[in-house]
Amino acid sequence: MKYTVLLLLSVLALLLGCADEDKNETPPPVCYLNDYVPFELNNWWRYISTHWGGGPTEVDTSLNIIDSTAVVLGGVTAYRLKDIDPDLTEYTWLVVVNNELRMYETLPHDTAGYYIFLRCPFNVGSTWPYYSRPIFGQTIMATLVDNNATITVPAGTFHNCLHVAVSPYFHAYFAANIGLLRGANAYPDSSAGVDDQLLSYYVAP
Repeated sequence: MKYTVLLLLSVLALLLGCADEDKNETPPPVCYLNDYVPFELNNWWRYISTHWGGGPTEVDTSLNIIDSTAVVLGGVTAYRLKDIDPDLTEYTWLVVVNNELRMYETLPHDTAGYYIFLRCPFNVGSTWPYYSRPIFGQTIMATLVDNNATITVPAGTFHNCLHVAVSPYFHAYFAANIGLLRGANAYPDSSAGVDDQLLSYYVAP
């Protein structure tokens, strides 16, 4: 399971008041992306995955562990996520840059495409392109559905979570100081899909 699992953002709310009428405006809430992406070497997350469609429902587990870092994009630290499941091992790169949590399928560089899991500010209803390039000529959009959700997964019940939707069929939930709690993806007719839920984790204090 990819950290798709996997997750939003740092501060993009600056109040530029130069007129008296601005004094009574309420500034947008400040958000800190690093609260939702606890990147440290050897942090790990274990997920239970339920797959359905095209045959019997299958359940397996996968382990995501941060196993290395690299300095990319002019001085930003990227974290390699090693994804181990029963069938194969995959690697993705996670980086926070420009108030975005990005996932790259290769070592990040200036011309590589990437997914944007989270973006500041955490305003309900805010949208952003889910992928940095159009897919089949279309821009796939992500939406912050909720910034105060309560989510229950095998690892426990978590409050004040972020809920991100990419179209009606992919949903991701993030908890502060934990990371990705759940990623659920289904075909439009729900005939097939996968639901990844956090089973256990280790995040360095």
